[in-house]
This record gives sequence, C-alpha cells and structure tokens, in this order.
Amino acid sequence: MAVNIQPKPTAAFALSVIAGLGTILGAFLLANSPLSLMADPALASMVQIWGAIAGLLVIAGSWLLYTNAAQRK
Repeated sequence: MAVNIQPKPTAAFALSVIAGLGTILGAFLLANSPLSLMADPALASMVQIWGAIAGLLVIAGSWLLYTNAAQRK
C-alpha cells in the first residue's frame, strides 16, 4: 500500500470550488435576470441546466484534484 506523501493542492481546490459555485450561480442569475435578452423561456431553462451541469463537473473535478493529489498532472 502506497502512502500519499504529496501535499494537497488546497488553493487549487478552493478556487475550483468557488469557480464551480460561481458558474452555477451565474447561470441561474443570467437566466432570471430582468435585463436578460432571453425572451424564450426554453432558452433560459437550457442555460440553467447546462450551467448547473458545468458547475457540478467543475466541483467534481476539484474534488478529484484534492483527493488524488498524486495524479494531478
């Protein structure tokens, strides 16, 4: 059993989590903004769905970066 002696990339993890949350929040705020140019409600919901998926993927990637510090390259 190999011991993981690599230092954890906590700054990269924190920035990635903040970016993922910002992506999710931005997608929902953009779609619901009164200044939004999206007159079509289907387009607004697609922005919300894809923004949420992208944000969750960024958060999942940051978790993998943090837990598998030896494989981060």
